[in-house]
Amino acid sequence: MHIRGRIPLIIFIIIIGAILGGLVGQLIGMALPEGIVKTFITKSISVGFSPIYINLYIMTFTFGLMLKFNIFSILGIVFLGYLLRWVY
Repeated sequence: MHIRGRIPLIIFIIIIGAILGGLVGQLIGMALPEGIVKTFITKSISVGFSPIYINLYIMTFTFGLMLKFNIFSILGIVFLGYLLRWVY
């Protein structure tokens, strides 16, 4: 299959891997006691831009995109990418 046919699948893998990995990281972070390990697991990097507000007096639009990655979301992306390589 050509790369163009795989682009939606690759985007899907990135999104699902990040969501599942981030969820696992937060759940593990809630179970850990305070300390350096919990800080490392729950620390996230935000990528994106702040919301832009457009007020047209009869309606208001808000545009923004913010992605938060932690160590488990990156591991989730890598794991699902590896799984995709063997399944697809």
